[in-house]
Amino acid sequence: MIRRPPRSTQSRSSAASDVYKRQLGFTALLTALFLIFIAALQASLLVESRRQARELQAQRLLADQAETSRIAELHGYLEAGLPKLAEEIAASRGVMEKRIDRLEQDLRSLVEQTGNSLAASLGELEDRLEREKTGRD
Repeated sequence: MIRRPPRSTQSRSSAASDVYKRQLGFTALLTALFLIFIAALQASLLVESRRQARELQAQRLLADQAETSRIAELHGYLEAGLPKLAEEIAASRGVMEKRIDRLEQDLRSLVEQTGNSLAASLGELEDRLEREKTGRD
């Protein structure tokens, strides 16, 4: 009679097959864990990049608002300063016109005095010439 091994014991090939199956299961489990880890890592990176993009957009909005308020402030400053500057220019123009008028008047009187003085000198010279002429005759 042929003796068969009891069912509780396995043959060498089936024991090796079980080891390979366990190793394959362990490898599949590790692969699945790594895939889950990579997916979670990429998801967290995606969430972080979106958060940073929102913060960047908020900072851009704040910078734009600050620039707008500075431009409005500068506009108000210029609107307040330009009329004052125009008044100062008008006031200095009036002062300069008065000064020029006074200098012009002084120059005219000086020219008139010089003309009178020249006329008097010419008159004296003519009188001397006439006296000398009459004295020789």
